[in-house]
Amino acid sequence: MKKIVLLLLLLVPLINYSQPFWYQVHKPDSLLPSAVAVDNNGDLYVTSYLHYNKGGVYHSNNDGQTWEFIGPEFQNFKTIDISDNNRILIGGNGIFVWDATISTWQQTLPWRDVYCINSISDSIYLAGANNSIYRSNDGGDSWTRVHYNADSSQYLENFTSISHSPFDNSIYVTTTTLYGGCARVYRSLDLGLSFQLVQSWTATMPCAGLRSSAVDSSGNILVGGTGLYRYTPVYDSWEKLSLNNTPADILITPEEKFYFGCDFIGGSPAGAYVSEDNCQTFTEINEGLASTFVRDLAIDQYGRLLAVAGRYLQRSYDPVTTQVKEIIQNDLTVYPNPFNDCVNLLLDETNMTGNKVIRIIDSFGNIVHQNKVTSNPYQWCPNNVSKGLYYILLINGLEVSTTAIIYN
Repeated sequence: MKKIVLLLLLLVPLINYSQPFWYQVHKPDSLLPSAVAVDNNGDLYVTSYLHYNKGGVYHSNNDGQTWEFIGPEFQNFKTIDISDNNRILIGGNGIFVWDATISTWQQTLPWRDVYCINSISDSIYLAGANNSIYRSNDGGDSWTRVHYNADSSQYLENFTSISHSPFDNSIYVTTTTLYGGCARVYRSLDLGLSFQLVQSWTATMPCAGLRSSAVDSSGNILVGGTGLYRYTPVYDSWEKLSLNNTPADILITPEEKFYFGCDFIGGSPAGAYVSEDNCQTFTEINEGLASTFVRDLAIDQYGRLLAVAGRYLQRSYDPVTTQVKEIIQNDLTVYPNPFNDCVNLLLDETNMTGNKVIRIIDSFGNIVHQNKVTSNPYQWCPNNVSKGLYYILLINGLEVSTTAIIYN
């Protein structure tokens, strides 16, 4: 019997208890996600397509614990954009703008199949639709068609992605085609007032339907279709990279990590991938995905990666970027965030009454610090705790405010 126990003890350390990359975010059964976005308050917005439900948009202001359906009902939506001033636009069968003053949606571009929306600034928006590109100069309240494919009778295009380069203010739009023909890449040098073909793509690259794009820190553009391609504007040249999947979305962090959400199109493998060496090599990150049909990616207020995957909304356990916005939530301001040595917790002066307690827990729910609030700001300097994501609880009787910090 002793030999058996000893053998088991020797085997236990060999078992791998590694944490998967993803976990499922709680959502209503009626939410069939198509796109996800996060506003400046950290609230989540997910568009839902019409499939045995009423479609529309779901909103969560508590990190996905509970959801509220905010309409509009019976609509198929493919895309959502939230600008820096928290203006929300969604696209599908037309474009709708959220009017926060009356808590309802206003339809501003009716009866158009809209595939992508991009806020170039707080007022300038571009939208890719069936065979047309539209531009708004007033935050999405009105639209003008700025590009139309004149040979649509023989060459019908869907404009599928829009990327804005901050280096020279150029804008790139990709397409897929119907009824034959090769996809195209268009470029605008006047903030979307006019578009011209990128002739080098048409001349040298394969007839691949393009569904995603993103601009890296060098001003190069990545486009994803049946494969992944990179365009260097200064040389007007394209190269095919070694990811042979079909990226439906591309997300680049400030640290130059490249994330790709790939759908199952054209027989290529679906799933999520990351490159940390400027797209020289790619690593599969499918651990924990309930579905590998990844269509949309976003970063939440804590730097974690969100993914729309099949019928599911997924989130990474750990942050993928440390450059997150200052978090102001529930009368508690946290700065700096992320932090290296000490973090300051500033309470709203109007809420300094009562016996308040600060409790800090790690991502596994363990309490690593707890104390009464005796000063404002309150400062915490970690000691003998590992770096990573922590949650702050400000407790005042039965009232609890929460926010998160990143210790690096």
